[in-house]
Amino acid sequence: MLRNIKYGVEAVLLVVSITFFRLLPLDAASALGGLLGRMIGPFLGVHRVAGKNIAMALPELSEAERGKVLSDMWDNLGRIIGEYPHISRKIMARRITIEGLEHLQNVKNSEVGSFFISGHFANWEIAPLTAAIYGLPMVLIYRAANNPVADWLICRIRSRYNTAMYGKGREGAQQSIKAVKAGKAVGMLVDQKMNDGEAVPFFGRDAMTATAAISMAMKLEVPLLAARVVRTHGVHFHVTLQPPVIYDKNTDAKAAMLELHRIFEYWIREHPAQWFWVHNRWGK
Repeated sequence: MLRNIKYGVEAVLLVVSITFFRLLPLDAASALGGLLGRMIGPFLGVHRVAGKNIAMALPELSEAERGKVLSDMWDNLGRIIGEYPHISRKIMARRITIEGLEHLQNVKNSEVGSFFISGHFANWEIAPLTAAIYGLPMVLIYRAANNPVADWLICRIRSRYNTAMYGKGREGAQQSIKAVKAGKAVGMLVDQKMNDGEAVPFFGRDAMTATAAISMAMKLEVPLLAARVVRTHGVHFHVTLQPPVIYDKNTDAKAAMLELHRIFEYWIREHPAQWFWVHNRWGK
């Protein structure tokens, strides 16, 4: 009963916040979300987790520099919340530039299934939105929210620029293979901790990592493309697509994931405040 009450309160707050930010102009919603993020974020328990992660992964930063990264991170996360109700509006499409568009178009024109992987960079919803804008809506594999009402609302918003969504795990793997065999694109974020994944070094320390996307791409011998999103300023984004990689069936999935981790590390170092440091990526 207590859990249901908690979920109910969360659902009401979520609906109110989505409605409120939806009524605001896009830029105002993003700016207000960023302001609230900077004000509230440091008082949340995960603020300490983020600070620990930054100190461990980027020891070269001074205490003042780490504090700046934390503040800017909360600004970015708050902006995401403010932008979320506007994500599928036409105005968002005019705020995105893309590098490597030819890779997306080649995959689309080949009519061969593919995997697109990314991480929690800037506003990570921009990556699948960009693919849909250019005619390649994806099947998304995602981590379902604990609150079923919140999960339904999130899926409803995302459904406007994706063809289907499946939770991570066995169902997600099965549906991914089915979709790729049918010539569809499958997208997933692979930078969070997965307890039953592989221990792959990330910023010099082992991190339990999902290698399913690479394993499935190897098995099906289809293209895998890595993407990142950078917030250039305000509600303006730049999406970069790496050239597609086709792994053969003898590829070492863990070694391939290590190479992708090195790419992710480079991207994070370029814009450290735009990564999701609040996740307990490395565990204890």
